[in-house]
Amino acid sequence: MPLDFTGNSNDQRFRRKPPPDYLARRTQYRIFALVGSLFLVFFLMEQARKPENWRWIWTAGGVQAPVEVDVDTRLRPPGSNEGGDRVSPLLISPEGEASLPAATEPDAEHAVRPAPARQAVGAPKPETSEPVRTARHDLWSRLLESLGDDQRTEFLSGLKAARDKQALPAAAIPAWTQIIEHLESGWQSYVHKAFLAVGQDTAGLTDAEKQSWLQVIETLKRDWQDDVQPALQAVGTGRPLEPRLQMIVDDVQRTLDQVFLDAVRDNTVFRNAEKDAWFRMLEQLDQRDLSVLQRQSTGYAGFLQLYKQPAAYRGKLVTIAGTIRMGYYREAPENLYGIRGYYVFWLRPAGAKSPIVVYCLEIPDGFPDVAKLERDGERPQLDEEAEFTGFFFKRWAYRAQDDTRLAPLVLAKSPRWERPPDTGDAADRAASPWFWTAVFGGTGAFGIGLAAIFFWLTRRSQPRDVPLQIEILERADSKP
Repeated sequence: MPLDFTGNSNDQRFRRKPPPDYLARRTQYRIFALVGSLFLVFFLMEQARKPENWRWIWTAGGVQAPVEVDVDTRLRPPGSNEGGDRVSPLLISPEGEASLPAATEPDAEHAVRPAPARQAVGAPKPETSEPVRTARHDLWSRLLESLGDDQRTEFLSGLKAARDKQALPAAAIPAWTQIIEHLESGWQSYVHKAFLAVGQDTAGLTDAEKQSWLQVIETLKRDWQDDVQPALQAVGTGRPLEPRLQMIVDDVQRTLDQVFLDAVRDNTVFRNAEKDAWFRMLEQLDQRDLSVLQRQSTGYAGFLQLYKQPAAYRGKLVTIAGTIRMGYYREAPENLYGIRGYYVFWLRPAGAKSPIVVYCLEIPDGFPDVAKLERDGERPQLDEEAEFTGFFFKRWAYRAQDDTRLAPLVLAKSPRWERPPDTGDAADRAASPWFWTAVFGGTGAFGIGLAAIFFWLTRRSQPRDVPLQIEILERADSKP
């Protein structure tokens, strides 16, 4: 192969790929595709930082179904699968107004209720802790029923003063002393009757089974003598309680809370027998921080879970999420728990057509003031994405436009809500010309700058001339 003394070698090793033709349409399409891909990355980064877009990860395990089938929420007659044992004709509209007088509300003392959790004498030998807990529950249920209305109020007021670490007022001490005497008589009567029931049993209990139940009865007897009576008497002294006595009073209140839940009935409106369970839940919500409630929650619950399994979720902390469609404010009736009022929100869960009703105590800063909107005569219709953590109360009956329907009812402290980027009048105003000039100008400048960077990185450098004295000699193909 002849040598090339002109410096223009045909060797392929010295040839470089020519730079792209930026005036060609194909090259311009590639640049625009790169710019568009970059903007797509920015958009995905913006969406990835939003917590609601990742909620499906935590609910994919079956806790909250993303899409729920529609169910018939109309109130069924008694005896049907969806209906309750008793249905009150008193119904509350979505606006919170009663449609019939309160006199039609069923009497709590004569209402049909499931059998209380009493300890059966002929039952097999139970575990050590469960029968004692059940017996205490049944005992306190009977003691509360034996109290008159005024005595019941005085008793619960004294327990609240002890929870709040406040002294019992001097005017309430005489009534408190009488209540303790009444409770002592009822406690001893219960223990005596239970002892006779076991001793005179004709159901064929073995000696070991009788001994087990006698130990439960003996435990109840010691509970009053060693714990409950001294703690209640200390409340009546008007002085702060010792830590041990405070723990005993708190344990009594926890047992009473379970007794209160026994009075809650599904498929009904608010009943007078449910007021203690209602306000106790609200009191606990008021005393706890929202972050604590979220940590203690059993997890996300969907509409179907609360609607189909109200007994399983009653009194438990759950988290629900969806879109608030309507809200208003209602003042609370007079109560000894310090609850003045609550906000009522009708929440449409994601993937469900039927609502969940939420009663909450507070609203965050910037949230639409539904109380003010209602006072101004406007219908407080909302469209706010929110999340609530609170106690599930019951499957509640309300008056809808077409029929009487049922909805899960949750008591919460405050909605978890984020202020939208554009709120108020700024969201309704059209963008100014300067805004669009900045948007398009900035986008154009960014695109031109990006194209210049690509041009600089891919530009072709001038080939260097190869001097004759150092030119590369090509080997000729020769055979040895």
